[in-house]
Amino acid sequence: MKRPVEIKRKEEIERRIKEEKDATVMKRLLFLKMVSEGGDLRKTAKVFSIAATTGYTWGQRWNKMGYEGIKKHRSKCGRKFKLNEEERKKLKEILMSRNWWSSKEIREMIEKEFGLTYSQSGLWKLLHKMGMHYSKPYAHDYRKPKDADKIMKERIGKLTDELKKGGSKPKKWH
Repeated sequence: MKRPVEIKRKEEIERRIKEEKDATVMKRLLFLKMVSEGGDLRKTAKVFSIAATTGYTWGQRWNKMGYEGIKKHRSKCGRKFKLNEEERKKLKEILMSRNWWSSKEIREMIEKEFGLTYSQSGLWKLLHKMGMHYSKPYAHDYRKPKDADKIMKERIGKLTDELKKGGSKPKKWH
């Protein structure tokens, strides 16, 4: 069993509570305040729905490092991306040069350009991190005319004109 943690710099906790905007850090400060005012650490941890060991850790970090010790720190866990930031910028420029790519084409291009291989899920995570999306392409009908939108607008225009003139039945389209 760990020894009780005596919370130091109680005045600083009070001051920080008044200024704090981050809810997570505020919870930690309030926890430390209650313990510093004589609250049992284990019972206080239960009230805050945290493990007692977490409470001990917050107390020790506060005593050792002050506010910096209980601030939220960006997690450094997880594997780093294989491409650095500069290479990701270059990759994004390359990808933006075309309207669409298959995931296979992207993986092959990354291997050719940067000498790195990515799995399907790794590629998805990389594209997501770069603010890009990828989805399954839909089938394109080879019979569709290149100016299909123009043709549709013309037909809708003719139909609208016909209906405005009072025609009850539109004439044949072709």
